[in-house]
Amino acid sequence: MTLQLDKKQQYVVDDILKGKHQGAAILAGQLGSGKTNVGVTVALELAADGVILLVCPVKGTRIAWMRTFRRAGYTGDFKFLTLADRENFDALKAGVPGAYIIGREYLAGAATDRKTVTGIREALVVWPRMKKIDVAIFDESHFASNRKSAAFRAWRWVKPTKIKLALSGTWFGNSIEGAWAVTKALWPSLIENSYWRWVGKYLYPTYACPECFEQLADDEPGLCPKCYCNITGKTLLRGVEGEKIPGSFAKSLPAYYYWEPDLDADDPARAETLKHPLYVELGAKHRREYDRMETDAIAWLDEHPLEADLPITKKVRLRQMALGMPTINEDDEVTFAPNCESFKIDALNEFLELHPDRNVLVGMDSKQFANILPDRIKAKVTLWTGDTKQKERERILAEWGTGEEREVLVATIPSIAEGVDGLQHVCHTLVWMNKSTRGLLNEQFLGRLKRRGQKHRVVEVDIIAAETEDDVDNNRLAAAQRARKASMGRGL
Repeated sequence: MTLQLDKKQQYVVDDILKGKHQGAAILAGQLGSGKTNVGVTVALELAADGVILLVCPVKGTRIAWMRTFRRAGYTGDFKFLTLADRENFDALKAGVPGAYIIGREYLAGAATDRKTVTGIREALVVWPRMKKIDVAIFDESHFASNRKSAAFRAWRWVKPTKIKLALSGTWFGNSIEGAWAVTKALWPSLIENSYWRWVGKYLYPTYACPECFEQLADDEPGLCPKCYCNITGKTLLRGVEGEKIPGSFAKSLPAYYYWEPDLDADDPARAETLKHPLYVELGAKHRREYDRMETDAIAWLDEHPLEADLPITKKVRLRQMALGMPTINEDDEVTFAPNCESFKIDALNEFLELHPDRNVLVGMDSKQFANILPDRIKAKVTLWTGDTKQKERERILAEWGTGEEREVLVATIPSIAEGVDGLQHVCHTLVWMNKSTRGLLNEQFLGRLKRRGQKHRVVEVDIIAAETEDDVDNNRLAAAQRARKASMGRGL
């Protein structure tokens, strides 16, 4: 099967090939819109016989990228840049033609001084001088949206001779402030050198006292009006709160492409999901300890005190307790016993019993909780977490849900949120045990099912523990998602 582009994808390719991109482009197509198809087509149009660098989540997307390259007619070699394939770094430095694939974490590692990544660091450092890379692609490029991150520093080093492509439906990450790092790495001479000057131009800057965190009207040095702390330019706490004109920064870029999938209005990948909230109540003891943690930052687990010294620790503990009643093991670690009390698990089993004819994807942010589910769920269960090896992931994508028996895939949100394709062909039901505090990961996790190729309208079952962190997080995440969408611009 050869690679074919729809109208929107072809428009993006044609526009980039006009050469007005000033050396880079952002492909912000939404889930299922065909960003990979566009990236591969542009790369082969400009460097089919040259050197192509692909940065991607290796565990989730490397195979899909390679298959797309082949479908597009690429006949060259694929070379993996890992510590086990050091000869490929030499080939890259020598400019040997091929598609070189490096994991995002390896790229980030190159910006550090760790001895284990010396070879990668040396290869990256010489790239700007050697000028051997023709096209560079960063898949899920929001990974480098933090201006203080190693991934951002390393990605800046990569300077291809023809074009540098950043692909992500959530390209600036959780907040528009991440747009500076992404674009600075793409157009270093075009984007303002000072992050805070850029913020002042496009975003609403915020200022606060370093002692009492009182919000201040400006960044003038002086005394805090609340605690009378002496505030200087160095001690002032600076922050960001939204874009002045949503979408204006994206509009200012020379090659920015935001588009929705070119689907029919009634296509399941485009239609609103069918949402079914399931509310559960905590048991009496469970509720007592949850409330105690919420009010006093302490709970008793099997006669062991569990304290939360910091607000962030308290939030983590409350989220854990909303999933099930945790325990403290012999190593003094907070975990979930195989038989822990969890009304969410009971609700999941009840849902599965009432719907025996459908495969189900079950998501949560806790690996510890995910690990106990296979023995607690009354169905055929497959587990997918950050510990799942690449070969097993590929087997799951090839075989899961294709048999006659109903199957359940239990997955942690971060491990499967990015780049995984194929589940939409065998599943249209998602059950949330809880959601990540990172909203874009939730969007991407949903995108494993709500994407091109889905035959049924996607069903979202949200199991919510009443009067817990579940409700608060969901409201806040919804507001953050609306803000991100506004800054993406109008689209094609």
